[in-house]
Amino acid sequence: MLGWATERISMTVEGDARRRGDSSPVLAPQARRSRRVGRDAILDAAQNLFVMNGYAGTSTRDIADAVGIRQPSLYYHFKTKSDILREVLLETVEPAIATAHSLEDDTTLTPRQRLLSMVRWDVASLLQSSRRNQIYVMQLPEAELSALTEYRDRFALLRRLYRSFVAAARRDSTELPLSDEALANVIFSMIEAVSFRRIYEQESNPADIIEQTVHAVGVLIDR
Repeated sequence: MLGWATERISMTVEGDARRRGDSSPVLAPQARRSRRVGRDAILDAAQNLFVMNGYAGTSTRDIADAVGIRQPSLYYHFKTKSDILREVLLETVEPAIATAHSLEDDTTLTPRQRLLSMVRWDVASLLQSSRRNQIYVMQLPEAELSALTEYRDRFALLRRLYRSFVAAARRDSTELPLSDEALANVIFSMIEAVSFRRIYEQESNPADIIEQTVHAVGVLIDR
């Protein structure tokens, strides 16, 4: 295990990353959708192959074949296999960071509302995600260190944002003998566990899981 960072499962719903470079032509809506679908299909195929064959045992040709495209088309989206791994990892955390920053800037929210809004968004995203194998990708022993290091740094930032939300939201006269960091870790663990509930409680209503988690967090910070 790589610690907390290995437990983050993708929360990206749309996968809206764009190809870098100012020379890209302006595309019609249909063409933009095709590009986005193509990129997401590559990431889906790559993560599955990384899990089955290992990072070193997967080639860009394997990924292209799995998607049903030629290698030059794959290189249009990603220059290298390492770039694909980097995207697979970072898309598990970047949308959550963006949401946390947006909630941070919303001055109409109380600290309690800010934390519970973050929990609600995060749990819903984990339940809606189409990708379930990132946890295994992140444990591949031969995975590129640079991609893992960048991912861990971003994941650590997300945990710090949660910790600041928890510290601001909990009652001053709390009955819980836990530090802000310890309580934040407990809450974060509850959110991460949603990914496993989705696997083992497939008959459960996602809306119920969201409300149960939000309610449990509210009880903890109100004690």
